[in-house]
Amino acid sequence: MAKIWAVSCCIGHETCEPPTWIVSRTPIKLRKNRPPSQKKHKQQALPSAIDVTNLHYLAPQTMAEPFTPIRTKSSASRKQCICGWGDLCAQFTTFFQQQKHPLAGVVRVNYTNLCDSQNFLRGAIGFLGVEKCIIDELKQKHEAYSEDQSKPIPVISVSKFHFPLDLVELKRGWTQPLTSEDIEQLESYTKRSPPPNMDTKIKYNPTLGKGQSERSKKKYKETKLYRAVPFVPVNDVISIVVGIQNNSDNTTKPTRNRLDMDVIRSTAEELRLREEKEMAEYEWESRDVDDWREYDIKQASAMKSKEDENEALKDEIRSLKRILETREDEMRDLNNMYESANSQRRQHIQKKRKQVERAKSSCEAEVTESALNEADKKLCEAMRVLFSNDGGLSRLTLFNDEWHQNHPDAARQLWGYHSWEETKLYVAAYFPDLETGYDPSKHVKLSKDSLSFELPNITPFEACLIIRMFFHRFSHQQVVGLLINRDRSRVGQMLRDWAPRWANVGMDLSILDITADYLRKDF
Repeated sequence: MAKIWAVSCCIGHETCEPPTWIVSRTPIKLRKNRPPSQKKHKQQALPSAIDVTNLHYLAPQTMAEPFTPIRTKSSASRKQCICGWGDLCAQFTTFFQQQKHPLAGVVRVNYTNLCDSQNFLRGAIGFLGVEKCIIDELKQKHEAYSEDQSKPIPVISVSKFHFPLDLVELKRGWTQPLTSEDIEQLESYTKRSPPPNMDTKIKYNPTLGKGQSERSKKKYKETKLYRAVPFVPVNDVISIVVGIQNNSDNTTKPTRNRLDMDVIRSTAEELRLREEKEMAEYEWESRDVDDWREYDIKQASAMKSKEDENEALKDEIRSLKRILETREDEMRDLNNMYESANSQRRQHIQKKRKQVERAKSSCEAEVTESALNEADKKLCEAMRVLFSNDGGLSRLTLFNDEWHQNHPDAARQLWGYHSWEETKLYVAAYFPDLETGYDPSKHVKLSKDSLSFELPNITPFEACLIIRMFFHRFSHQQVVGLLINRDRSRVGQMLRDWAPRWANVGMDLSILDITADYLRKDF
């Protein structure tokens, strides 16, 4: 190279067709990658040789003003991670770097056709919602590098906070397959749903790229392999950031670069919805033959289980229909019995009335009337005995001692207690304000016209056990209404009154230091 005092380059100038070199009389000192400053135009020693590659930093011909190169974005402001999180990723990266957290930094893996590299990329695509243009750009750069080795190798960059902390601390090669022994050390993998051995996005695929090498096959012979994948969701990252900032609030040194968590959560929710849509599309498009076969098997299994469930429901419906038909037959028999008893009662009443009319003609009218009342009581008692011996479920039998003696298992079926006596004892213990010995069948009266029976109003004790029966056996208000001859709205009113009280009983029992075996023990 020739020794010159100063050189200026005119490239692409309108007055200079080809590039020209012009010698100036002013000696300057050339510095690499930096334009000369006007303040340093003092006489300096001429360098022994000038690197022509740096001449484009020199001023134009006149040297009146120095040339200032166009500023480009710094490497720190460029997006490094390939994820689809947008500005959230940059904010999290800056935050972890300033906190000097183990999750700070970026994982960089060369993009190649090797199986390990393709598995790493496939795992990142499966969880980070990578845009298709980024994948295409990596492929184009790889093709360009394959044709010309002087070009830079394409790099897959993923921020560390996308990976679970225990995987980052494992300090293994990011493209190196994970074995079952490695997975057992990673709690984040073992507690995932679905587990790694059932998640195709975590399983290592030996057919990607050029396929698994012979050396790798020999090394991992008959071993299940998995990928190092960035599956940490954005909400978990937000939780880590919130934990760091909350811990900092309790110290004298506040956290630098605090993040507005309301804005972060709003953006994260939009990102989550977009990722779910992209993940669904990606999983649908990225399935191979084995995945489709497994998908078909799962669908067939789901269909089979659904059919089995439908068959079970049909069987249950048929069984319930049979039970309902049996109950209807019993109700018809009871109605016939009631009609017969009612007919006999009318006949009896007519006879009594005739007797009363005859008795009124004499001075024994008052005695005869007393006898009639006594007969009515006997008739009511006869009806009560009839229902206690042969009656089904109704208010006349549910709270009748004789009926429970004839049906000793009824209390367990209806309320879950061993006997009717135990049921009354438990209710008395739970609700001391109730009268537990009330039996409505003992308070049946004839109507004023003596043509029908009248039952008393439902007492709190009856309502308490009716709601207990609703929760334990009949969970339909209409069925309970049929049993007690009340409308469904009346059952709903009783539910509003007694469901909270039974809930309080359950809360009280839940804190007792009693085992399940003790409760099931027969004394």
